[in-house]
Order: sequence, then C-alpha cells, then structure tokens
Amino acid sequence: MGLDYSYAAVMAETLGRIRCGAIPMAIGVHTDMATPALARYGSDEVRREFLAPSISGEFVSCLGVSETGAGSDVDSIKTWAKKDSDDYVINGGKMWTTNGTQADWMCLLANTSEGSPHKSKTLICAPMKTKGINVAKKIRKIGMMASNTAQIFFDDVRVPPYSSDLVSPRKPSAHFFLNNSWAGKISASSHAFIWGLISLSMNLLKLRRSSSCSWVSCML
Repeated sequence: MGLDYSYAAVMAETLGRIRCGAIPMAIGVHTDMATPALARYGSDEVRREFLAPSISGEFVSCLGVSETGAGSDVDSIKTWAKKDSDDYVINGGKMWTTNGTQADWMCLLANTSEGSPHKSKTLICAPMKTKGINVAKKIRKIGMMASNTAQIFFDDVRVPPYSSDLVSPRKPSAHFFLNNSWAGKISASSHAFIWGLISLSMNLLKLRRSSSCSWVSCML
C-alpha cells in the first residue's frame, strides 16, 4: 500500500493493548517475521502462491529459524537444504515455532553452502503439507497458551526451485533484514503491553483499597 513505517508501529502498539499477549504474538509472527522478506525479495510467482493468500487471510505463516541448539544464535543452525537437480532437499528440525501447528507454510532458514555462516544460508518458502514435514509436538508453555508453539522435523523434504531462493547468499542485505526487520515493531507492542500491565495493577490496587477482598479474589 506504500505506507511508511509509522503505520506498522501504530498497528504494533494497538496489538500490544490486547490483554492476551499470545494473540499479538501470533499475529506479529505472521505479519512482521514470516512475510516481510517474501514481500521484499520474493519473485512474482512465489508472492502469488504464498504472500497473496497470507494477506487475504487464507494462509497462516510461521517462521522456521530457532533450533534446539540455536535459539538467538542464528549462525549456528544445523538444518540443511541441499541441491538435488533443480530442487532443494531439506533435512533438520526447528524448535519453538509460533503458529507451527496451524501454519500453511513456513519461511524457513537453512544452510545451503559451506563457508562463512553469514553467507551460507537461504530463506525458503516450505508448504507445511509437503511430504517429510512432521509437526512432532505442540509445546506446552508456562504462558502464551492461546498461541501454539511446535517442534518440527524435516526428513528429505523436497521443495521446487521457485520457492527455494527467496533470500540467498546472492542477496547479502537480506541477512541483516531478516535479523532486524521486526525489532522496532516488537518494541512498540511491548511498550503498550507493559503499560497495560501497569494500568491493570493500578486498578487492582485501587480495588483492594476500597474493599476487603484478597489479591486472588480481586484478580478473579
């Protein structure tokens, strides 16, 4: 739509006012983590297949970056996508994948070459119904229960070439984009959410002062 960054910041702040933190988190992964690289770097063909239905609400997306041995340390991921003819064949696994149990496709980061970890990775659009993708389990968390989180394995998952060169070593600016594109929006959302918690706490304090209710009964 050609809107500037301020519109995205306002949306993130508005989502941050939702009292259930899992909802803005699930939406934010879809709008600000899994799809921006596709919107910026994807070919017309891959945008038609994945981005258009994601915008219309037909598709839900997830981001496949974190692994059991590589959370914030993106350079240490072990998932590989190796060339076989024109296709990529993916093997490995992803952990703590928000929207993972209900997503239609994953924006997947995988190693595609040897050498520098900063230049050896590619973002791939992987349809979640592809043979070999196994949603192993839904992870039970302490909080954010309304947002599903999954562990996912890839066993000889074959993806066609049109969806497997979304962001690659030939596009060096994309690595920086992947790691930094959502930081400001998360900050805006967190800022609003924190103020919501402060406001809720103040209301509980006022309620407790004006009655004899316990903390537990006041919160209920």
